[in-house]
Amino acid sequence: ASASASRSHWLQSTAEIAVASCPSTPTFPGCTPVDTNGNVVTVGVITTNTYDGHQFVTTSNIDVNNPHNYQMAGGGTVVVTDNKRYTQTYGAHLDLTYGGDFLRIKSGAAYDVISRSMIQGDAPGWSTAACKGFTNTTGAVCDGRPGSLVSQQDLYNYLVPGPAGFLTTDYQRFEKDTNFKTYNVPIEHLANGCVYQKATYELGDPVQSSTGNSGCYEERVLGSYLEAEGKVNFNLLWADQSVKYNVGLRYVSTRQTINSPYQQYTLPQTTAFWGNMYYDYSFVKQTRTYDTFLPSASLVYQPFEDLLIRGAVSRTMTRAALPLMTSNISSGSFSASATQTSDGYHFTFSPGNPGLKPYYSTNLDVGVEYYTGKEGYVSVSAFRKFLHGVPISVVLPGMTFADLSTQFGIMYGSLNSSPQQSNLTLYGGATGTGCTDDASCAATPVKWTISYNQPGVQVYTGLEFGYVQPFDFILEDYGLKGFGIRNTFTSIDFKQSSSNYIIASNGSAPIHPTTVPHYSYNGTVYYQGDGYSARLSYNYTSGYYASSSGANGVCLPSVSAVAGQTTYLSAGCVAGAYIRNTPYSQFDFSSSVTLSKLLGVTIPSDPAVSASITNIFRAKYNTYFQFQEARDRYYLSNQTFSVALRGTF
Repeated sequence: ASASASRSHWLQSTAEIAVASCPSTPTFPGCTPVDTNGNVVTVGVITTNTYDGHQFVTTSNIDVNNPHNYQMAGGGTVVVTDNKRYTQTYGAHLDLTYGGDFLRIKSGAAYDVISRSMIQGDAPGWSTAACKGFTNTTGAVCDGRPGSLVSQQDLYNYLVPGPAGFLTTDYQRFEKDTNFKTYNVPIEHLANGCVYQKATYELGDPVQSSTGNSGCYEERVLGSYLEAEGKVNFNLLWADQSVKYNVGLRYVSTRQTINSPYQQYTLPQTTAFWGNMYYDYSFVKQTRTYDTFLPSASLVYQPFEDLLIRGAVSRTMTRAALPLMTSNISSGSFSASATQTSDGYHFTFSPGNPGLKPYYSTNLDVGVEYYTGKEGYVSVSAFRKFLHGVPISVVLPGMTFADLSTQFGIMYGSLNSSPQQSNLTLYGGATGTGCTDDASCAATPVKWTISYNQPGVQVYTGLEFGYVQPFDFILEDYGLKGFGIRNTFTSIDFKQSSSNYIIASNGSAPIHPTTVPHYSYNGTVYYQGDGYSARLSYNYTSGYYASSSGANGVCLPSVSAVAGQTTYLSAGCVAGAYIRNTPYSQFDFSSSVTLSKLLGVTIPSDPAVSASITNIFRAKYNTYFQFQEARDRYYLSNQTFSVALRGTF
């Protein structure tokens, strides 16, 4: 029997600072562009993209690494995104075992509770102080105007030449001089069991965050299992054969409670600044219970001492992620833009779906292992996974502004004057010619996107090859005992059933699986001696899809909806566009030495010093937008050095 309890806080604040190149005729003092020779550029900023056979290389007639060549106006932004997560768990487990090697019966029960609260906010007050001159008016832009904590005249002091030939920001100085910590205060309130952050001038409104859904959930899980395992020895045809078996059944009953923030437009406003309306909000509780049985079975046949043949089948369950289920509703959930989406919408709405169900996987595994001596072996295994009910995003057709009012209470008068009301005035109404109140805006088409349990089946099929070999049988005679290698190669294929499935019009359906490389390889050369160890590792992943279809709002040639399919799943964006990752490889090194072996003396706690380097050669991540010539991101991943001292007491 055992009992456990834990509490953790995960707090992340990400600052994003963007600037724009200066115009040839400066609009603010101190912003006249120069070229790499220091000559003033008077013909305007010219950017040239040249394809070198692998990618586009961008050059300019200004010095892009010169801090004096940038301004806030015309594209500058200062944004902080806060992500605060508070998690508590507790539980109790009881396990019983009876029997011996031939047959062993295990049984047990467990009760676990996990609760998590998430607050995600934008803290708009930081940009108001940093670059908007504390101007609390609708549409105020980040331009370094007089009164800003970082004015245009001082901007160059916060920019530094970058290592890749393009400037970067002195974040430490920028955050210090703009009082960044003021806009990253801890949460102090609880409401209905949820962390509660009220709208303030500094923090803005977390319900209207652009970074993700806020909310909280609690899961109370009661589980039990019954398992039988054992080993059977026999001498059929030849001697010393055996079969190990394991058969089990788990029962899981889950009571899930989701609390979603919901703005109350009938309540008084808590704050009103920049012409925007911020209302207090309450939490809407939604509770449901689901039960499931999860069987599993495995066999290991050992025909010879150095050969194993394995087989297994199981069913597993994965619960949907909290941000997909919290239905945080506010006027900020309704997005309005002068630019249409690829499928012709000016207005979009994306509530969460508390009704998302867990999704299940049926898993099949077979494998063969041949042991070459000591820890050495060669292995081949194959697996197949059938995933049912994976959450995807779908678009509900025929939704209008009136549906927002009837279902969530979002009215014309509760919207911000800009950009929501202003864009409704220009593009609202049934014909897209404009509207000015609830009645005239009722028929405005709204692209309504929700997460939904996919009715089809995703099938992943894979092969894995492993080879581990110590070289003592060769090197030991030369005094080089302890060297060896480890290698693993994996190939994964993906198929999507189409019998009851059709691609969502926003392209979010997983025609291709995201973040799943087709090939991956891990290799390690190691030394493991008496008190000493060293490992050099190499990891490779092939390119993979980093987004679903329709990335960046681009929908490539679509197809017609298939008759007889579920009406709210319409077809489109079958060819992309996609964000894709290029192949990536990385070297890592780790080592350790036991001090008693190094110094030749006995030391209490037998301490060991370890040192490691992650990403030795500073490998770079690359993503591109549909075509390799169109680079999306170029990321110089971190190189990490660590030193540790460990002891046993």
